[in-house]
Amino acid sequence: MNKSFCGLNQYFKIIFFSTLLASVTGCTEVTDRIQSLFDKEETTTDNSDLRVKELELRERELALKEEELKNGNGEASPVVGTFQPNARVTGSAVQLREDHSTTAQSIKSMKKNDLLVVLEEFTPQDNYGEAILIQKTDFFDEYYGSFSFSLPKGKAVMVEGQVEGNRCRISYMDIKTKKKGFAKIDRNLLEFISGKPWYKVRREDGMTGWVYSEFVERL
Repeated sequence: MNKSFCGLNQYFKIIFFSTLLASVTGCTEVTDRIQSLFDKEETTTDNSDLRVKELELRERELALKEEELKNGNGEASPVVGTFQPNARVTGSAVQLREDHSTTAQSIKSMKKNDLLVVLEEFTPQDNYGEAILIQKTDFFDEYYGSFSFSLPKGKAVMVEGQVEGNRCRISYMDIKTKKKGFAKIDRNLLEFISGKPWYKVRREDGMTGWVYSEFVERL
């Protein structure tokens, strides 16, 4: 502010003496020239101030954008809309589960050809009690022997144990009806899961979970 005031005093002093000189000599060229110089300086100063303000505003905007790109850990948030699938579902009604086991809670039923991103692979070694049906199988009530439901080929079941000969006793809990059914089938009609990998995957809608690798084809 002091600088502006001093500059203003200097301006009036120069104008005063140039006007006095013009009145004596009859020449106004000097006055006009000085006035144009001050006008130019004032315009330059205004433009410089405006440029400084624009830069300051731009810096604030960049700081805000950087803050928005931060999450709670102070790390850059993942970019939305970069879904690049590297696998697809090969079966129908394939279950996306909370963990790498057929006993884990199902969180989504996926359709054939649903696209996925494989994030991780895990091969359990202690799930000998889990198997996949190779053909459609009927299940019955444990106590009354009445028909409960049927499961299509590809459904995961629990192996309760081996019974007579080469036959296994299997079970399945129907989530919708809350009924548990049992069946006895030949061992060769089951595909045992132990030693085969599970994939942790992400769907296009962002949902993540585990799916048995036999129902997934890598692209």
